[in-house]
Amino acid sequence: MEYIENEFVKSQEDIQKNIETIEAYLNPYGYKDKQFFAANLIKNGTCFIAYKVDNEIRFAPSRFVGYAENSMEKHESNDYKDGRDTNEVINRVLGFAPIEDAEIETAYIKYCNKLFITPKAKGAFGAKRKYWRMF
Repeated sequence: MEYIENEFVKSQEDIQKNIETIEAYLNPYGYKDKQFFAANLIKNGTCFIAYKVDNEIRFAPSRFVGYAENSMEKHESNDYKDGRDTNEVINRVLGFAPIEDAEIETAYIKYCNKLFITPKAKGAFGAKRKYWRMF
């Protein structure tokens, strides 16, 4: 697989574009490989952008959202992706850090159930999940 240079997001619009990409991948009438890819990102994530679509809270993982104009192909070819790096970038763009949030954690588990995925008990390296609220 060819390596594609990945730049970090620079604006909330960049973040929104990546959220729209995740939403497109999760379309039940779309490509199964992209659905599986997006569901796995959500299942295995630690830090998430929490956003609403039609009053439903949904989640996009920082490790995907933090790279500008990201895609499944770019993400899979990025051997240097690191959630710690994207978290710092998202903190700067949004102006605040993610937090542990019991209410949002409950919504995350509910969303995973809707997607027919079983979330891990904790995020990577046993860390508790954290969320940026964008609603």
